[in-house]
Amino acid sequence: MEESVLAREASPNTPRPRRTAAEERTTSAHGARAQARSLGQLLGSQLVVSACGLASLPILARNLGPEAYGRFSVFVLALGVLSNLDVARPILVREMSRTDGDGSTGRDEPATTLAATSGWLLAAVSLGLGWVLGGPRVGGVRAAATFLHALTAAPFARLSAAGRVGVAGAVRNGFWALALVVVVALSFTTTAPHAWVWAFLGANALILTVLLRIAPSSSPTLRAPRARAFVGFSSWSTDVLLFALAAAVVTSCDKLLLQGNASEASFGRYAAQYDLAIKINILSTALSSVLYPAFSRLYADRGDAAASEHFLRVSGRIAACYFVGIAALIALHEPILRLVLGEGFAAGFAAGGELQVYALMLVGVFVHLFGFLITPLQRARGDFRTHRSVYVVSAALMIVGGLFAIPAYGPAGAVVAYLTARTAEVALVAYELRRATPGPLRTRSILGFIAMLGTLIALAALALGGVFDGIFLEAAGGAR
Repeated sequence: MEESVLAREASPNTPRPRRTAAEERTTSAHGARAQARSLGQLLGSQLVVSACGLASLPILARNLGPEAYGRFSVFVLALGVLSNLDVARPILVREMSRTDGDGSTGRDEPATTLAATSGWLLAAVSLGLGWVLGGPRVGGVRAAATFLHALTAAPFARLSAAGRVGVAGAVRNGFWALALVVVVALSFTTTAPHAWVWAFLGANALILTVLLRIAPSSSPTLRAPRARAFVGFSSWSTDVLLFALAAAVVTSCDKLLLQGNASEASFGRYAAQYDLAIKINILSTALSSVLYPAFSRLYADRGDAAASEHFLRVSGRIAACYFVGIAALIALHEPILRLVLGEGFAAGFAAGGELQVYALMLVGVFVHLFGFLITPLQRARGDFRTHRSVYVVSAALMIVGGLFAIPAYGPAGAVVAYLTARTAEVALVAYELRRATPGPLRTRSILGFIAMLGTLIALAALALGGVFDGIFLEAAGGAR
C-alpha cells in the first residue's frame, strides 16, 4: 500500500516548499542529533528498568514465597500482553509524524481522530478481558491499568512526532521502575495479598498525567470519517493485532515447548543463554522507536524513494556496528557464559553433554535486528500488511519446527525453532532489497548482508567446535 487510504480521505493540504541544499543539511544534522539524544534516553531508562527487575527478582521471590510470586509474575505478564495489543499506538505515531514535526495534526485528520477512538475501544476490550483474568480484584486493577495505558497512545505519539520519543519512553520506563521499587517495599511492610497490584495502576496513572502535561497540544477537527477511511483503518488495526500475536508466539514458543520436554536444569540452561543473547534487543527496540517517526516524516516529505535510500544507508551503518559487536561476543562466548552465568552453568553443559546455543542465538539476534529496522520503514509507508504476513508465516513455521525438533533434540531443537522464526527477517530483507532502486547502494547492501551473515555463521560453527576456547586457553597459559 504505497499511499495511505486515510491520507487520500483527508482534506488536501498545501504542498510544502522544497528546501535548499543548505537547509537540507541543517535539518539532517539536527535530526541526527535529536535521534541520538532520544536513543540515549531510551537506552538509559530501559537499563534502569532492567536493573530494577534484576535486583527485585531475588527479593520478591524470598519475601512473597513461591505461590504469591507466581501470581505476581502472571499479573505482570498478562498486563504486558494486554498492553502490547494497543493497535492504535503505531498508527497514531505514523499519522502524527506526517505533520510539520511538532506533533500538531495538520494532515490526515480523519486518521488521527479514528485512531484515538480505536484507543478507547481497545481499552474497553482490555477492561473486559482483564476482569476475566485473575478474579474480580486483581482482574479489575489490571484492566484499569491497561485502560490507562491505552489512553497514553495519543500523547506518546505527539511526543514521538515532535522528535521526543526518548522523553516519552523515559517517562514510561521511569515510572515502571518506580512501580517495581514500590512492590519491593510493600513486600517488606505488608502481608496483605495482592497489595502490589496497586503499584502498577498508580504507575500508569502517573505516566498518563505526565505525558499529557509535556506533550505538544493537538486539536484535530472532530468529524465523521468516511467509509473508505474506516475500512483502511480497520485493515491496519487487524494487521497490527495479528503482528502482535505472531510476535508473541515467536518470542515464547521455543521456551514453552522445551519446558514440557526437558528437565528443569536443562531448560534453565537454555533459558539463561536465551535471555543473555536477546539482551541486545534492548538496543534494537530503542532504535526502532527512534527511527519510526523519522521514517514517517521523511516518507511524507520526500516520498518512498528517498525514504528507502535513507533506510539502506542507515541500516548498513547500524548492521556493521552490530556485526562487529556480535562477532566479538561469539568469539568470547565461553568466557562470557562462565563470567555471567557462573561455573555451575558451564559444568552443567559438560556433564549433560548439551550444546551451548549462545553463539547460534547471537546469529539469530543479528538477523532479528533487520526486523526492528524494516518494520518502522514499512509502517511509515502505510504498509502494515507485509511484516504481518511474514511474521504470521514464521510463527507457524516455528511451531511446526518446534513440535518436531524439540521433543527429539531438546535444547538443540529449541534453538532450531528459534532460528526458524528468523525466516521472517530474511524475507523482509529480500522484500526491501527487491523493491529498492537498482544501483551501487542496493548492490552494496545485498553483498554486505550476505557477507556479514555468512561470516557470523562461520564464527558460530568455529565456536561450537571449540576453536576459540583453545585459543583463549593458550593465551591464558602464556600469560601465566
